[in-house]
Amino acid sequence: MKNINHELAQTHIAFKDFYEQNLRKIYEKLEPERKKFLRSFIIRFIFYVIGVSFFLLLCAFGIIDKELLTSKGFMKLTLAIYGGWGIYVFMPFSNYRAATKSRVMNILLSFWGNARYRSHASYISDQDISSSELFTCYNRCETDDSFYGFHKNVEMSVAEQVIKMEGNRGDTNIFKGALILLEFNKKFQGKTVVKSKYRALNILWNNPLFILAVMVPVCLVLVIPFMMHDFIFSLICLFMMLGMFTVAFGLIYLTYRRKRPRKATQCVLLEGLAFMKKWKVYTDDQIAARVILTPVLMENIVKVCKLFHGKNVDFSFFSNKLLIAVHTRTNLFETTSLFLPALHYGKVREVVNQLHSIFSVIDVLNIKDTKDVKTPTKSKKTEKF
Repeated sequence: MKNINHELAQTHIAFKDFYEQNLRKIYEKLEPERKKFLRSFIIRFIFYVIGVSFFLLLCAFGIIDKELLTSKGFMKLTLAIYGGWGIYVFMPFSNYRAATKSRVMNILLSFWGNARYRSHASYISDQDISSSELFTCYNRCETDDSFYGFHKNVEMSVAEQVIKMEGNRGDTNIFKGALILLEFNKKFQGKTVVKSKYRALNILWNNPLFILAVMVPVCLVLVIPFMMHDFIFSLICLFMMLGMFTVAFGLIYLTYRRKRPRKATQCVLLEGLAFMKKWKVYTDDQIAARVILTPVLMENIVKVCKLFHGKNVDFSFFSNKLLIAVHTRTNLFETTSLFLPALHYGKVREVVNQLHSIFSVIDVLNIKDTKDVKTPTKSKKTEKF
């Protein structure tokens, strides 16, 4: 960990000079645009608050008929109007982000080598995500930022993605974070999937509505008896709610297991206490999995987890590729904020931390590759876009 922190400190020192030479003037020119977008947001927000307040006053004084107010058609129309208006209010945020990233991301990435940035389109194909078997129950992928290039002679694609399971009763976020795809010359035998033991917590954490749906009734059941000064009844209610939650969670898990496609399902037990405490290994070839996951590589995987500050990280070795999934709720690669001056260096520093962690994965894993360095603009992946 000391080596990682030392390398990060050295990166910040070198990047500060790079920033002054290549990025500072761009951010200076962005400041007038930021003020324009901020002014637009404030005006829209004020009018939105006035509109909502006016509607609530009409309801409070009975000017809008109660029968009309409770009708499904009127409710849908009201939600559509205020929902669309709300999206319009917050458009300056997305417009300012797009204006910033289109100007600075390719320059910023050039500090680490030859890479090409793209917004709202992933350089990692759906086929690669499906073949990795890291996410076996999903039907939609949403991409925010993505870039592709070569680092230390290794072909690398990175995408900030949300992977969802869409259904009639709403969407469930299966994954939110960064996907890192590394491609090598040699093929891995079989398919080996390394999954964090705490993935279920990520699904809950990425779905706050699910947490609210569970916690609200629990709080109500506990608070009411406490208000009645009945401590024993409160404890009984607590145990009842915990039991109901355990049964419900068990049923959801069993349903997931029944619907989940079963491919690389053999569980592998490996030597390495620190590694096996955090991850489970699944493979369709036991021998190949042991060849891939050497003690040195398992130790390096633990270091990768520390590189991302202990966040849950999954790995899939398939074909000639390694797909790494870093679970995080942080909105990545945001070098500016509408509420901060464009020259405020704090947001840039956060992005440098993120990119340093991503590009350091190749060094930490220490997987050798002899691929010749190519220009991203001539690659097959870039030609598709």
